[in-house]
Amino acid sequence: MAKYEILFKQLRLAILRGEYAPNDRLPSENAIAIKHGVSRITSKRALNELAAADLVYRVRGGGNLC
Repeated sequence: MAKYEILFKQLRLAILRGEYAPNDRLPSENAIAIKHGVSRITSKRALNELAAADLVYRVRGGGNLC
């Protein structure tokens, strides 16, 4: 399993558990990368997958929101 898939599943589970309330801002790509020990590109791909799954939405200049 690719690193972005593992990260996607971890973030998805955190969202579904309620660790992030609706309309909460998720950490930045860079913050997620540092926290999980992956590259920024990997964190970006995981966030893209979350957006594709309609778990987060992106606001230009505002980051990723649940």
